[in-house]
Amino acid sequence: MKNTVKAISLLAALAAAACSGSDAQETPAQAKAPQALQLSANDVAVVTMQESAAGIRITGSLDPADVVDVKAQVGGQLTRVNVERGDAVRAGQLLATIDAATQQAQSAGARAQLAAAERDFGAAEMLFKAGAVAERDYVNARAARDAARAQVTQIGQSIAHTTIEAPQGGVVTAKHVSDGEVITPGTELFSIADTRRLELKGNIPASDIGQVRVGQKVTLTLEAYPGRVLHGRVDRFDPVADAETRQVTVYVTVDNGNRELVGGLFATGLIETGQTITSPRVPESAVVEGSVFEVSGGSVRKVAIGDVRAGEKVIVTPAPELKEGQRVEVSR
Repeated sequence: MKNTVKAISLLAALAAAACSGSDAQETPAQAKAPQALQLSANDVAVVTMQESAAGIRITGSLDPADVVDVKAQVGGQLTRVNVERGDAVRAGQLLATIDAATQQAQSAGARAQLAAAERDFGAAEMLFKAGAVAERDYVNARAARDAARAQVTQIGQSIAHTTIEAPQGGVVTAKHVSDGEVITPGTELFSIADTRRLELKGNIPASDIGQVRVGQKVTLTLEAYPGRVLHGRVDRFDPVADAETRQVTVYVTVDNGNRELVGGLFATGLIETGQTITSPRVPESAVVEGSVFEVSGGSVRKVAIGDVRAGEKVIVTPAPELKEGQRVEVSR
């Protein structure tokens, strides 16, 4: 009997030791379990839905709509250039002058010839009426007078062209000459852009042109002006699609009366078609490669931005090491 009791006690002791050993082995495993990521209420955002205008995307450079190249009408030496690139000018403002000494001398000679031609014609007319000269002589004298008048007029125009004025108001975007330079007729002198009206020239698929009409509203954004939305209108579009690309060129104008915008910048626009689309609204910082990290059931789940539903919670600024399935706790 005593031996039986001792055997039972020994078995109990071995069982207890086995249980104790098992507990001792589980403790390190529990210590290695990852801790939950602690987030505050400001670290997550609730997804809401928003309606936005649907339309046709268009991209291109937003350039001044009216640009004029000023060229020399006569040759000569530039005595003075009054403007620099970037200067604002008004219509009719003096841009430069060309030495008119040659034209002035030509004008004096032409006027003297005209005076002589006028006298000869007067005498020929008087004699012709009196029957003293042939009609041919009278006609020749009149032709000589008319030619002398035309010569004076032509030289007068040349003298007028020695003063170069701005054909329109705007900003000098190019200056190709300097004081003292000798130029010839046709030399390009300046370019003047009227920046009060900017124009985007972009292409859209020919299949979308049926949704576009003149006067249609267009919203635009520029990388140089982050967060700013511009408003323009469809001014016109080409009547024929490109045979190779099947694209149609559309022209969008934007009012820039205060000249705040700089021309020549890349712009992205949306031609509004009157339709709307519903999309999730989340902080921009929450989107990583087209997906967000959603907090659901105490863990993180990576969801494509297009599949996010209203009311779900997403991490505002996910850390680079954040992984799908990671445990999280959001404090209130």
